Amino acid sequence: MLIKRANIYNMTNQISIWKRLRRTPYQSIATFFMMFVTLFVLGLFLLLVAGSTSLLSYFESKPQLTVFLKNDASKETIDALSEKIK
Repeated sequence: MLIKRANIYNMTNQISIWKRLRRTPYQSIATFFMMFVTLFVLGLFLLLVAGSTSLLSYFESKPQLTVFLKNDASKETIDALSEKIK
């Protein structure tokens, strides 16, 4: 008996939802559009965060050092400095 009432309630509830959608189509479309825009912006934001995080980790893992030497530096001095930096 209880299960039968629950099924009847669900059927009338679904019919009521369709009646409301047909009664106010512009509100339904506006609600759907706003939910779509909200989820779309959230998805773009999450993609932006994920992309910037991966880009930042890439640049953090590839450190670079630029060294300017005098023109009269010898090969031995350059090699010694290179080994010291490594």
